Amino acid sequence: MLHIGDVLDNKYKILGEIGRGGMSVVYLAINERANKTWAVKEVRKDGRMDPAQVSRGLMAEIGLLKKLSHPNLPAIIDVIDSDDSFIIVMDYIEGQSLAELIAAEGPQSEEKVIFWAKQLADVLHYLHSQDPPVIYRDMKPGNIMLKPDGTVCLIDFGTAREYKFSSPDTDTTCLGTRGYAAPEQFGGMGQTDARTDIYCLGTTLYHLLTGQDPAKPPYEIKPIGCFNPVYAGSGLEKLILKCTRQDPELRFRDAGELREALRHYKEEDDEKIRLRRRAGRLFTVCVTIGCAALAGMIWFRFSYEEAKQSSYEARIDQAMSAESLEEAVPYFKQAMETEAGDALVYEKLLQKAGTEIAGNGSFTSEDAALVNSCIFADADRSGTNCDILAKEDPEQYAVLMYELGLWYFFLKDNTPADRRNASNYFSRIENEEYLAFLTEGQREMLKVLNGIGKYSGALGSDMARIGSDVEKSYSDLFSDLREMVSGDLKSRVEKDYYCLAVYRQAACWLDQNYADFMGDGVSPEELREMLGMIEHGVEALGIEKENVNYRDYLNTVDTVLAAKSTIERIREAEERKE
Repeated sequence: MLHIGDVLDNKYKILGEIGRGGMSVVYLAINERANKTWAVKEVRKDGRMDPAQVSRGLMAEIGLLKKLSHPNLPAIIDVIDSDDSFIIVMDYIEGQSLAELIAAEGPQSEEKVIFWAKQLADVLHYLHSQDPPVIYRDMKPGNIMLKPDGTVCLIDFGTAREYKFSSPDTDTTCLGTRGYAAPEQFGGMGQTDARTDIYCLGTTLYHLLTGQDPAKPPYEIKPIGCFNPVYAGSGLEKLILKCTRQDPELRFRDAGELREALRHYKEEDDEKIRLRRRAGRLFTVCVTIGCAALAGMIWFRFSYEEAKQSSYEARIDQAMSAESLEEAVPYFKQAMETEAGDALVYEKLLQKAGTEIAGNGSFTSEDAALVNSCIFADADRSGTNCDILAKEDPEQYAVLMYELGLWYFFLKDNTPADRRNASNYFSRIENEEYLAFLTEGQREMLKVLNGIGKYSGALGSDMARIGSDVEKSYSDLFSDLREMVSGDLKSRVEKDYYCLAVYRQAACWLDQNYADFMGDGVSPEELREMLGMIEHGVEALGIEKENVNYRDYLNTVDTVLAAKSTIERIREAEERKE
């Protein structure tokens, strides 16, 4: 059993316990060399279960997770097989579980639940799109972490399985949490599939909205309107009832269909249907007097458009005058409700957020949540604000995605999850339709950063070195870093603080991972050569004391000097060997 202060694999120091299950304990650990926290899951070999069976189940879970890369899923970093336990080192997901949130606050607002539901439906769609599909089977609030930036992360893949196309019968093992689990998870109804996860998500949404725990007797799902009259007959009530049908054939066919339903559920509200019918009758009456009202309608139309434009510009002005990004966001949202496809509001949002970032010295989780709440808010049947911008102004869309990718990659917490998030933004514009709006230097940088974001989180883990799915090595990372810092960096990222962040992060990687680079064939001379390129690039920026980026400049110089000191110690050690 692990104890506070224990150091695993000469890297991970145990700080304390953060969770406990039947056979496992989860600890918070820190890699002091990299100054990065991780979650360490210890699965004991204590004789209560066959160690071989535990090992097979654990390896199956690891085998699933190591193939997956999604911003709402954790990544496995390391696997250690010790004498009395199996140790898994994975992303530490800061925050609290939705089960803890409900216990503390009770039912959650419709807006929050729908925001989480769309993310979870997107995760399920991603899992079910794998080859073969991955069926999660244990969706519940206790397995969903709410992160500080307001997004959620699905954890604990202990009951997940790959769908077996060759096995039309039932699962070999009946797993799941009673109350949340679909009927077919308990046998006799065929193999669990994508619709099983849809049922579990439906019961989870039921719990979040009503506060009623389906895992407690009488284990039934009632219409949510029974607990809150606001939901009676609503599209949301119908959506959850469809998710939780006993017969899988009556549920949504797949997570993609559910995701679309979540986008448009309000259109099914009974009250809105009645209003539309009433509007139809009113329209019939209006037609009979249309000729008489035509002149007034024309006048009203012009007045409306003028007022609409004035309101749009006023909201942007109010947003830019707000003291903080948090205070500005409601005005940006209102402006986007008026003109979701207009470039101006997104330019101003980036400008306002950039000012906040400069003040914080980093792109915080709170900043990320505020920006994303604007650009990914639902607009209409066409999709989110971001979707509409992509159609109406692809150039501004490309600029927006590139800028957000840079923020996540260089200005956030420098974790594999942040780099994967950056890659998600870059991937949105990696086709020629959008690349045409970027400069040649920006296209080169996007390609390099997108690649690093997709694979860097797997480097260094035992399963990455052993598994055939991971084809990248530290020598590949070194080559990408060299390409990242070489040439005219300013033409690719434009702003001084990005240039400093690029140089600082590259130097930090060289300092912290020099042994890994050398283990994959990179020579000390090559390390020194790259540090020389970085040092020259920093000096060439000419950052003076009165420059607003001077603090970042000093931090970058300190990071480069630390890396030089590390590499110099390596050189001295080699000379002593000779």
